[in-house]
Amino acid sequence: MILAAFDIDGTLTKTTWVDGECYTRALKLEFGVTDINTTWSDYPHTTDLGITCEIFKQAFNRPPEKREILKLIQRFMSLLRETHAADPQHFVEITGAAGILQRLSSDSKLKVSIATGCWHKPAVFKLGCAKISTQGIPLSTSDQAFNREDIVLNSIAKARDHYEVDQFSKIVSIGDSVWDVKTARTLGLPFIGVGDSAHLTDLGARDAVEDYRDQEGFIKLLEEAEIPDVRQRV
Repeated sequence: MILAAFDIDGTLTKTTWVDGECYTRALKLEFGVTDINTTWSDYPHTTDLGITCEIFKQAFNRPPEKREILKLIQRFMSLLRETHAADPQHFVEITGAAGILQRLSSDSKLKVSIATGCWHKPAVFKLGCAKISTQGIPLSTSDQAFNREDIVLNSIAKARDHYEVDQFSKIVSIGDSVWDVKTARTLGLPFIGVGDSAHLTDLGARDAVEDYRDQEGFIKLLEEAEIPDVRQRV
């Protein structure tokens, strides 16, 4: 039984830009932080919590308090809702994403989980806007862990419990960014990239797809996926 563990932004939904835009605006409006490095791969931990902690360290020389994180999430959600109401095209699925999740979930030999660096509320909101159902799919977010490695491991553990499986025959990580490739490599997981195939293969991904229109082709990739090439630098 194969487990396919999907990222969200850029992997299931075309929300990478709007996510970053609303997040940085939320930081500015709530805490007056204006000098924000939006090259997210520069951060030690590319998760909502990890990036927030690093920004607070640089801006205030301290970690954020729990109440501050809750305020930030509340403002972030408000901005996401406003942006969706004004222009829902910023919240669409990667072509075929909803369909591939349904297809995999209907196959007794395949299981699905979601492992995202987003906080839970924004993650669920963006998936809902993209009309991607997560009913019956284990979801691990930045609410449960600080770094991506632990988020993916938590997703796998949730999937074992949810599907009542002691061990999966194979676990494949699916993502779109440099940190997704790095996380898969660190954990020794086979990986499939989504998006810019040339860029992802340059990072070490052996296989990549533009979208999920070819469901059977994607399933074949799951069966054949390999760990990202260790010879490539991330």
